[in-house]
Amino acid sequence: MDREPEFSCGSCGKSYKWKPQFAGKKAKCSCGAALTVPQQMPDSEPPQIEQANADALDDPDRAVCPKCGAELASGAVLCVQCGFNLNTGRKAGVVVGATGGEEEEDAGAADQLSVADRRYLLKQREIPLALLALGVGLHLFWAWRKTRGEDYFGEGFGAEAGEILKEVAIGVGLMIAAAFAAARLLETSFGSLGPAVLKFAAIYVAPAAVSTFAGSLVGEWSWVVSIPLLLGMYYGLLVWLFDLDVFEAFVFASIGYLINAWILNFLLGGVAF
Repeated sequence: MDREPEFSCGSCGKSYKWKPQFAGKKAKCSCGAALTVPQQMPDSEPPQIEQANADALDDPDRAVCPKCGAELASGAVLCVQCGFNLNTGRKAGVVVGATGGEEEEDAGAADQLSVADRRYLLKQREIPLALLALGVGLHLFWAWRKTRGEDYFGEGFGAEAGEILKEVAIGVGLMIAAAFAAARLLETSFGSLGPAVLKFAAIYVAPAAVSTFAGSLVGEWSWVVSIPLLLGMYYGLLVWLFDLDVFEAFVFASIGYLINAWILNFLLGGVAF
């Protein structure tokens, strides 16, 4: 039986079934790389990893992962797509209940990651977590500032902080739901679900907190500072964390602004945020 026609991502080598209704359309691989569906039906046999390695031999400056075929940064020892360690010949960080020796070996390999590897891994978890911490911290500081004339960290602060964090949680949920709904219309992919949700939570929380705090320092003309800052941070973080193009980043930044400035206020009965 003939194999269905497939095409593959040039970044990680993952194969996708080719369908004529999607020919020529832009998409994103689960690894986050942008790709275009071929206009014409590709060969029925999918490209093999061995061919990727053969191409690497023809081009000594190009390195690919022997496990998944993804292109590696110069000097990299760990494939950021599949976790394969070129030095140990093992796939790092995927075996549950691995022995202590194996864990130590994988941890030691992390010290040898290239700059490109480190940047990619940082954008998947550490940077979004840091942005979330910054956003939540500023929101709590804002709650303390509003109630400091009452009882500092007493009941007043607790009630105010609870209201703000509730609004933040609702806003994050709306942002994630709206972003994934819009992604289906734009045929945009955000990569793996877990990191994508974490990134969107960070993208919503941090700019909202920073713009609110910055606006409070200005006073009566707070909107002159807070609105451009909010939109600018949304746009910049979307481009940086997801590698979106200009139009995609504009659409998702607009969604974040509408949720923060209008939809959330409407749902919560006009509560200022």
